[in-house]
Amino acid sequence: TPAISGTNVFMFSTDGALNCLTVNGAYLWSTNIGKGIPGWGLAGSPLLEGDLVIVNSGSRGTAVSRTTHSVVWGNNSGGNAGYSTPIAATVGAQRQVIVYSTVVYGLDPASGSVLWSFPWGGGAAVPESIADPIIVDGNKLFVSHGYNGGCAMLNLTGSGVTNSSGVLTNYLWTPNTRLSTR
Repeated sequence: TPAISGTNVFMFSTDGALNCLTVNGAYLWSTNIGKGIPGWGLAGSPLLEGDLVIVNSGSRGTAVSRTTHSVVWGNNSGGNAGYSTPIAATVGAQRQVIVYSTVVYGLDPASGSVLWSFPWGGGAAVPESIADPIIVDGNKLFVSHGYNGGCAMLNLTGSGVTNSSGVLTNYLWTPNTRLSTR
């Protein structure tokens, strides 16, 4: 699914090409940022956050400037991308982008630095994530995983949310294999 802002259309291909066209179909620019391409190709839609186009490429996502068309952060090759679309949310007073591969990451949108992480494959045989994460009540995150991996509800605010390594430890429940995405 493309993302549209004004007269610009942003599309992300299965092989990692991020394309920008006008709503009339005129080519504006393209950059290839495909890293950590999973077995069935890249699949998430672009997320528009300020001047950034953020996609699920590399293990923690990649942000490209809409103005300069260059990579601002990410594009790392350590691990596969997931198939889900990144989402943006303000949790507490902190704006963050949430990217879901074999780990769920809360990232600072401007720098891509990791605010928190949650290793989540749900014990599934296939580690890639497909379903988009969902913010619930402004401070909780629902993630689900196919292949009997189940789902989890994470609490993103409050004391003791992360350990000293930044790993999210304050989840409300996990895993629930009855609510699997496949």
